[in-house]
Amino acid sequence: MPDSSLPSIVQTQTLPNEFAPVETWIDGLSNGEATILGFILVTVASFIVWLFSRKKDIAIPPINIHPHITVKIPKAELPTVQVVPETPNPKICLDRLPTVKGKFFGREAELKLLNEAWKGDGTRIIQFIAPGGTGKTKLLRHWLDHTNDIDALIAWSFYSQGSSEDKQISASPFFNHAFEKLGSTRSLSSFTTEEAKGGYLTELLRQQRCVLVLDGLEPLQHAGKGMRGELKDRAIRQLLRSLAGQNIGLCVITTRIAARPCIATLVIPTATSPAPIKICRKSTTSPNRAACGCI
Repeated sequence: MPDSSLPSIVQTQTLPNEFAPVETWIDGLSNGEATILGFILVTVASFIVWLFSRKKDIAIPPINIHPHITVKIPKAELPTVQVVPETPNPKICLDRLPTVKGKFFGREAELKLLNEAWKGDGTRIIQFIAPGGTGKTKLLRHWLDHTNDIDALIAWSFYSQGSSEDKQISASPFFNHAFEKLGSTRSLSSFTTEEAKGGYLTELLRQQRCVLVLDGLEPLQHAGKGMRGELKDRAIRQLLRSLAGQNIGLCVITTRIAARPCIATLVIPTATSPAPIKICRKSTTSPNRAACGCI
């Protein structure tokens, strides 16, 4: 029989349960009431987590380590992003050049020629001549995208019409769109001659400093030996002749065949051909005459 006078090895003490009334209340809830209570508690907990997870710009007060020393904790600064300015779009823009793929590199001589002509060295028309796939259109696309002082651009491509000698080619869509972009409502049927149509477009172009691009002109040219390079379209022929005489802007032509008569020619060099350059500048003896010479 154990001796009750010896101290017990295990001491047991019942702690007061402060949440006993709450437990009793919860035990008395029905299943529906318990479900509603659980939903409320989960919603409140989610709101508290969301509230503390928000990123706020909290100003951290300075820490006073010494009566005469104040340490300020700087705010975390976001990294700066450098914005590259885009080339502004021309105020008058008709851009129908085909889409080109691949990276552009080289062609420093051709880009220099275009830049100097656009700055006003007296050049009125430049003609780039090279076989298909050489990069004539890509050259113009690169130059246009990186020249930011072009207020008026009329760029048209004739490549889609093909270059077959017996195929009927029309420049009417070009004239229609050019008239519209330059603010004219005159219809093509109102002209009595094709030459009058070309002359009228010249007058519209002369009202502002404009870049005119005629890309892939060979569908409008004769390819045979007898008339090789001659323009079939009389309106385009008159347009180029008029611009060669007087043009405050710049006309750029790309073609596989040199347009006759030669106005201004740059043969893009290939692996098998040299690069003679003919350029048309303002005549020093007569302001209305174009002087062509080899350089």
